[in-house]
Amino acid sequence: MNLPAWYAALPVAISAAGVLFTDDDGRVLLVRTTYKNDWDIPGGVIEVGGGETPAAAARRELREELGLDRPVGDLLSIDVRPARPDRRPLLAFLFDGGVLNPDDVAAIRFVDEEIAEVRFVALDEIGGLTEAALARRIRATLRHPGTGLLFLSDGEPTGDDRAHGSHDRPDRPERPLR
Repeated sequence: MNLPAWYAALPVAISAAGVLFTDDDGRVLLVRTTYKNDWDIPGGVIEVGGGETPAAAARRELREELGLDRPVGDLLSIDVRPARPDRRPLLAFLFDGGVLNPDDVAAIRFVDEEIAEVRFVALDEIGGLTEAALARRIRATLRHPGTGLLFLSDGEPTGDDRAHGSHDRPDRPERPLR
């Protein structure tokens, strides 16, 4: 077997890390970028060439997009989006950003030219703003009744959940964030 040829033939998946923030009313923080039509969550592509971890990528993206320098919380879900003829496969890591209070929101600064606007959106309204798979990912993550990591395929629960640490946060009725 020619190992270099075998590696070269493997599919190249994009790895991305996002952060899920809510406000006191349970609405989700979305960002409108200057380069896409759909709204998104704060986050972006993991720079794997430099050995960046998903959590480090999420924190870097928060600094770059929103001017927030804060550690991210627990890893809440991992979503595997299969390849299609028009896109590469995606491995999306979604981290707990917690609940943003009005002072946190006031501290948001658009550091680079990527973000045009931020908005808190009710869970039942995100589908009209975001890509469908992202809306499914957010809803499934927030509604997940388990205490461990949620595994998704194209935004849908796979049933392969495992308890990988506590997500017990009694301050929210649905999948509470810290």
